[in-house]
Amino acid sequence: MPGKHDMWSLRDILSWTTKRFSRLGLPSPRLDAELLIAHALRLKRIQLYTSLDKPLDYHERDTIRAFVRRRLKREPVAYITGCKEFYSLPFCVARGVLIPRPETEALIQAVRAVYSSRQPLLMLDLGAGSGNIGITLARLFSNSRIVMVEKDARATAVCSKNIRRLAGSNTLLLRADIRSLALAGPVFDALVSNPPYIPESDMPGLAPEIRRYENPRALAAAADGCAFIAPLLYLADKLLRMGGRLFLEFPERQLPRVALQLKLFASLNICAKITDYAGNCQGVVIGKQDG
Repeated sequence: MPGKHDMWSLRDILSWTTKRFSRLGLPSPRLDAELLIAHALRLKRIQLYTSLDKPLDYHERDTIRAFVRRRLKREPVAYITGCKEFYSLPFCVARGVLIPRPETEALIQAVRAVYSSRQPLLMLDLGAGSGNIGITLARLFSNSRIVMVEKDARATAVCSKNIRRLAGSNTLLLRADIRSLALAGPVFDALVSNPPYIPESDMPGLAPEIRRYENPRALAAAADGCAFIAPLLYLADKLLRMGGRLFLEFPERQLPRVALQLKLFASLNICAKITDYAGNCQGVVIGKQDG
């Protein structure tokens, strides 16, 4: 990074930062550089390219330098900027709270494929995290009511902040453990969940951004990654109306375990697979019918 008295333009800083990230082997060095510099200068990313020849003063460069140092330690960009886009919405995030993933947008698409946005539905988001799923559904289904459940105190605080920023009055946030959730049923039309599903033995092999910074309790679920499957199926059986749907995210390799667990619930059956934009399986839609 240039010194205090050097005159560097935004173009120079962007190029220098991208090269540093490339040498470290980061998967998206240019994007990371753009996001961090735009955040440091309080600009939108597109504004960087209308100001490339603008000279940066020492204080601006010092702010950028601090962000770059954090990223070089493999801290996720979302934790540095405090924001992650999901379904074109800017969600606040904080260290220890699961960062929304693009592949989880497939869960939203699966709900939209089943229900009309005009339907008055009652939905339950189990393990809400930052609130990206429940809040997105609340905006897309404005005539519906979305109940969001989260156990972790930090995640609950971040979710509350995102509700105030992005949601209307059709959301309700409860702090509770989904494995001991006490709700009357069957009243819900849809249950949606992206639970922890990484086997604990896989955690040491994850990228440093995940392994060092994200909350392991929001990622790992026992030895096989399936600790939350049975509780979620139980809640679907208990809380869903007849004809209701459980939209459940998990990796395809766990599909046999989910199918095995389903045999314990006569009223629950797999209706469809959930796939991402690349056609990869991201979970299933499970329907409740008369057993």
